[in-house]
Amino acid sequence: MSRINALAALLCMLPGLLTAQAAQAEPPTQRCSLPGESELGFAATWEGTVFRGDFNRFDALINFDPADLVGSSFDVAIDVTSARTGSRDRDEGMAEPDWFDFAVYPLARYRATDFQTLGDGEFLANGQLELKGVVRPVSVKFSWDELPDKVELSGGASIRRLDFGIGQGDWATDEIIGLLVEVEFSLELVACAAP
Repeated sequence: MSRINALAALLCMLPGLLTAQAAQAEPPTQRCSLPGESELGFAATWEGTVFRGDFNRFDALINFDPADLVGSSFDVAIDVTSARTGSRDRDEGMAEPDWFDFAVYPLARYRATDFQTLGDGEFLANGQLELKGVVRPVSVKFSWDELPDKVELSGGASIRRLDFGIGQGDWATDEIIGLLVEVEFSLELVACAAP
């Protein structure tokens, strides 16, 4: 084949190659958590006994594709003032400056753009949690289950509360409340438009 013919053939193939590259570069589908169908909770210990709580208001914006981890991202905004544990005294205490300080820091946020495959349908998100004005790295282990009309995203993470200034003064030890908090979530995700 002459150089001219080879060049002509390459030019004919170019639109198809560009289309294929554009398709590969397409970002993951953006999905949002369904209120009322999604749960974000936590578990801690009080004098050695486990108690659980939930955040009743949060928004999860998830762009994730197991085949495109580089293009994936998590962005979760949490209204920490919506936390409930089933104990009025405990819930009112969480609003105080020694704890979450609701008046100054009503929101928390988790963002991640670094993901790893763990195998068997499990993944790890290495992100940053902003809580009570402190930003620290937090890794979240999760599973991703694609269904016909939605995606189920579930998992959790371990957080040291003192890393974020949660529980100061008399509460800065594990004598009454444990230092580790287990965060757990089960989200129902549906495709949503970009904000």
